[in-house]
Amino acid sequence: MTELPPGTAVYRRGPEGLPEAVRSRTERLPPPGSLHLERFRPPARPDVPPTDGAFEAERHRTGTPLHVPADRTLLDVIRGTPPNAPSSCEQGLCGTCETKVLASTPDPHDMLLTDEERETGTTMMICVGRSRSARLTLDL
Repeated sequence: MTELPPGTAVYRRGPEGLPEAVRSRTERLPPPGSLHLERFRPPARPDVPPTDGAFEAERHRTGTPLHVPADRTLLDVIRGTPPNAPSSCEQGLCGTCETKVLASTPDPHDMLLTDEERETGTTMMICVGRSRSARLTLDL
């Protein structure tokens, strides 16, 4: 796979070795976001240290403050305060729980966002994401 026509999207599904092989062969191909991988489980992320801290979150639409302990996910805490947020895989793979971040800096741990999206800090998957700051404001 040395060249692909502009606008080509690559879709691949399979056990961990296969998507990673495809990803490594297509990383240098423009544009970013043209590679779509479906995984059976999330791969190990050695570049992401384990999150071990609690943080506060706010549901902007309702003004509801939320305390997210170190041992619970943001999605889990949100489920306890109506209205509920959509979710599916709860592993950062499907994108169902993608949520807009209005203030602060998220700590994404998903497998969907591009590096550019991670840098902007404007969205996160609340099933696996954490916060890099003491308080996070979400468009919920």
